[in-house]
Amino acid sequence: MNVVPLSIARVSMQMKGSLLTGTLQSDQLAMLKVQQQLSTQQRLTKPSDDPAAAIGILRTKSQLASNVQEMSNLNFAAGFLSQADNTLGSVSDLINQASSVASSQVGTGVTADQRAAQAQVVNSMLTQLMTLANTKYQGQAVFGGAATGGDPFVAAAGGYRYVGSQGAQGVLTSDGATLDYTVNGGQVFGGVTGQVTGNQNLSPALTSSTRLADVSGATGKGVSLGTVNLTVGATTVAVDLSKAATAGDVVGLMNAALTGTGSDATVALSGGSFVVNGDSTQGVTIADVTGGTAAANLGIGGSVAATATMTGGNLGAKVTATTTLASLNGGAGVSASGLLISNGGTTATISMGGLTTVGDLLNAINGAGVNVQASLNADGTGINVVNPVSGSAMSIGENGGTTAGDLGIRSLTGTTKLAGLNNGTGVGVSTLGGPTGQMVVTRTDGTSFNVTVDGVKTASQLIAAINGATGNTTVTAAMNPTGNGITLTDTAGGPGNLMVTGGTNFASNGSVLGIFTTGTGGTLVGGNVTLSTDDFRVTRQDGTSFTVSASGATTVQDVINAINGADGHSNPGVKVTASLNASGNGITLTDASTGGGTLTVAGLNGSTAAADLGIAGNATAGVLAGSDVNTLSPGGLFTSLSMLRDALLKNDSAGITRAATLLTADASRVTASRGVVGAREQAIDARKTTNTNENTALQSALSLLADTDMTSAITQFQQLQTAYQAALQTNQTARNLSLLDFLS
Repeated sequence: MNVVPLSIARVSMQMKGSLLTGTLQSDQLAMLKVQQQLSTQQRLTKPSDDPAAAIGILRTKSQLASNVQEMSNLNFAAGFLSQADNTLGSVSDLINQASSVASSQVGTGVTADQRAAQAQVVNSMLTQLMTLANTKYQGQAVFGGAATGGDPFVAAAGGYRYVGSQGAQGVLTSDGATLDYTVNGGQVFGGVTGQVTGNQNLSPALTSSTRLADVSGATGKGVSLGTVNLTVGATTVAVDLSKAATAGDVVGLMNAALTGTGSDATVALSGGSFVVNGDSTQGVTIADVTGGTAAANLGIGGSVAATATMTGGNLGAKVTATTTLASLNGGAGVSASGLLISNGGTTATISMGGLTTVGDLLNAINGAGVNVQASLNADGTGINVVNPVSGSAMSIGENGGTTAGDLGIRSLTGTTKLAGLNNGTGVGVSTLGGPTGQMVVTRTDGTSFNVTVDGVKTASQLIAAINGATGNTTVTAAMNPTGNGITLTDTAGGPGNLMVTGGTNFASNGSVLGIFTTGTGGTLVGGNVTLSTDDFRVTRQDGTSFTVSASGATTVQDVINAINGADGHSNPGVKVTASLNASGNGITLTDASTGGGTLTVAGLNGSTAAADLGIAGNATAGVLAGSDVNTLSPGGLFTSLSMLRDALLKNDSAGITRAATLLTADASRVTASRGVVGAREQAIDARKTTNTNENTALQSALSLLADTDMTSAITQFQQLQTAYQAALQTNQTARNLSLLDFLS
């Protein structure tokens, strides 16, 4: 606001008018500016009005715009997670329905037709599950992980394959944090692959083409090449190995140096090592130069006496795509018989004809049309084969030879753990205890002795208990020539009959010892022994039988040994031999006995071991080829429902029970996934609250910077208006002054 001079002396009237006019114009401009602020309610009309405030306004508006976009993203994420939560709730309901079906179909009162009808119900559940797994929210797949564009689950090989991403998408907050909102369907529904992990180190032998970059070195630290000193007799030469790229290069350079010294010593390859064949007349020494490690890394450092041979350390050659099949297993190679791969009802025979390298083999497996993926393991020691299709069972077995075993990729071997069979449900054994207390043996002379049976679990243990009983001097127990019954023979020479009864404290606990009877004179021939700890009975073609307990077994080989070494099973003429299937996978039982009967395996004492091992049932022509119970499927809900459907169709009570067990694990996984979704929803809601609070603060700050303070502006306008009126009056007075006013 300008101050108008009341008296201006000694100036021209023109200057006086100009000064007064300028004052009026300045006041008018100030009033106009305040009027504009009042009408627009904006403090600034252009950035130059207040540059610092203008910068603050731009920054605040930018933050507000960012917050608005963030809130939009948060709202989308919240809706996305809400959809995921609702869908997982439906999945939980579906699991409960499937579990109810499984529970209702277990028991002896259910017919095959009833189970077949329920199988169709479960099949419709699989269709429903596929729809739920491919649920979308605003066009994005809820369970696709970072890949939200298409369906995360597709039909493949009679099963369901997860093609979504293992990653995640998230909302980027203004403070730089990321809040994930997508869900990995593989973790929810079980898209994790089933895998045969190579169970042995294929240990390739060195060949002339083996790259030194593909070996671990004799010291396990790789190969660092350089110069080595070669001494033959009294002559020492330096051999530069720095340019060697392969094992063959090393052989060539060393042999050239040996020849140059006039020596007839040679360096060659054998297995996984270099071999130095000594000179015929003088010693040979290979040593590293000072600070060098080439000889040590190559395993050729040392001295070789005349006519001697030195085998260096194993270089640990890695398996690569170019590794020859013939060099595997230390140069022993692999069987040429080939292997069988089954997946989802499709079986392919991988022929070894025309395959020369590991890469050729991998290509043959991957191109066999059975939806499996073969690759080298990360350590370069073997091969892994993956089944990425849920609900589809993969099996890798032999084609009459040992190829799969030689490659370490047979899916069922002697070392396979029982706990991992049947998709991890393992092998159920009898939970009953053996007999307890004492039994009484009465001799032909009328005297008797007691036999303690506590802890008896086999017929052999029962025989040992009888023969070693206190007071027993005349009775001998032995296994029957056929079957697994026990014969007792008494030499007391009395007029009575040998007899066995239970003592007052005897408890069978489900065991049938077969000897609680009265014999003829001094001989008592017992019937079959069935202990409550037995899991299954094997009946031969000749009608005789023996029992087997799988209790304590931890591997498939343990079970094979238990069958082959069972009591009452030592006669070669009636031997039932257990082994791994020569074709495909599983356990094969071969009966050497003859007769009109059928080799049969049946469970005992409520044990499911025979079924769980795939050997329950009847043989054909004395050979019972068991089924593969270690087929590999990606664990999860698709697999569990598929197993339940198939078990219902096969009228397989044990399979139904196994599927029900897996469904319980699926329910837990889905519940855990809902927990993760819920936690993410809470994080999103918390961020929305923070965003709203930030917006409020930013709006307040923006108002202070940009909005007109109406009270202050009105007061200022009134002041400017008063000043303007005063300026007008002063201007009028000044223009009416005369010369007399200045002279007075």
